[in-house]
Amino acid sequence: MCRETLGDWGIETLKRAVEIAEGIEAEGLFCKVAVHVHDLPNHVTIEAILKTLRPGDIFVHVFQPTGETVFDQDGSIRQCVREARDREVLFDCSNGRPHWTFDTLRRAAEDGFYPDMISSDVIRFSQFLSPGFSLLHAMAVCSAAGWDTLEILKLVTYNPAKYLGILDEAGTLECNKAADICIMDIQDTDQVFYDMHGGKCKGNKLFVPLLTMKDGEIVFRQIYYV
Repeated sequence: MCRETLGDWGIETLKRAVEIAEGIEAEGLFCKVAVHVHDLPNHVTIEAILKTLRPGDIFVHVFQPTGETVFDQDGSIRQCVREARDREVLFDCSNGRPHWTFDTLRRAAEDGFYPDMISSDVIRFSQFLSPGFSLLHAMAVCSAAGWDTLEILKLVTYNPAKYLGILDEAGTLECNKAADICIMDIQDTDQVFYDMHGGKCKGNKLFVPLLTMKDGEIVFRQIYYV
C-alpha cells in the first residue's frame, strides 16, 4: 500500500481488502493480504495498518526509510510493530531498490528484530539495476549490516514455506519433498555495497549459487562446480 494506491480512501481500502480475503478463506482457500508500505500519506499511519491486518497478513517493505517508519525516534522498533508481531502479523524485508538502507537494517538487528522473511521485490524494470537486483543481493546486504548468516538462510527458505503452509513440500531438505535445491558457496568478501539513500557498507559475505535443481533436475550449474 503506497501513496499512489491509497488516494483519498485511506485505511478503508485496506479494511475492504481484508473483508474480501476473509470471505475467500471462509470458502476454504488460502488468501492473505500483503500491504506494500512506502511514503504513506498523512491520513494513514503504520499503527492503523497493523491493527487492521490479521494473523498471517504481511507488512511489506518493513525497513523502508521514507516518511513514517517502523522505528521510534531513538532508533528502536516501535511498540505497535512488536504488538502486531505478537498477533502473528508477518513482516517482509522485500528490499527492492529504494525500500531499505544500511542504517535501517543495522538498527533492526541491533534491536533484535528480524523480519519473518527476506524477498527481493525484483520487477522486470529493475531486475538488473543496482542496488537491489536479486535475492542474493538482499541476502548480502543484510549480512553486511550485521545479520546472522543462519538467520538469513532461514528467512529465505524455511520461513516462507512455513507461512505459505507448504512445509510438508518445501522449506527443508527431507525425503518425499520436491527436490527444489540451491547449493551455494558462502564466500568472504570486502566488496563495498551501496543503498539508494547515500549509504554504503563493506560487505562480509557473498552467497554464490553453484547448482540449482528443480524437481530433481539440474537447471543451473556454475562452470567451476564439479
